[in-house]
Amino acid sequence: MNLKKSYTIGLLAIASLFACEKDDICEGEAATPNMRIEFYDKANSTVLKPFYKLHCYAVPQTPTDSVKIIEFTYKSEIQLPLDIASNQTIWNVTLFEIVNNDTIQKTDQLTFTYNPKIEYVSKACGYKTVFENVTANLNANNPENWITNFTLLNNNIINQETPDAKIYY
Repeated sequence: MNLKKSYTIGLLAIASLFACEKDDICEGEAATPNMRIEFYDKANSTVLKPFYKLHCYAVPQTPTDSVKIIEFTYKSEIQLPLDIASNQTIWNVTLFEIVNNDTIQKTDQLTFTYNPKIEYVSKACGYKTVFENVTANLNANNPENWITNFTLLNNNIINQETPDAKIYY
């Protein structure tokens, strides 16, 4: 009886060594991607233009939601998350500029509409959400918009390797 038990335990130990799969370690494209936006000079559309300071906050879905501000400083690229539980995210983007020792704030509103799709990544990573059929709209009702042009580069956001949009200002 002891020999049978030892044989069974030995077989289970050997089988467990071969049970691990390559995807048991979560790497790379496991996270839900953000909207990656680059900023360019409106006078020279091929030159990245860093900003002094930028505040971004999503418009709350319900009035009781708190507003969380994401602050970026001295960058020419940002990444904004999209709401995975909705098909639309509205971001207010405030640019801070220093002019003659005064700080001037200008706010524009970007609306992203999309179809969120849940994808299985692997056993170790679980699931992530990708965004299909992405469209973007710049609220152009304000004659003093700081964003002069907004260009969407990708209709599907599946990773964060390449920019998804360009802002010219």
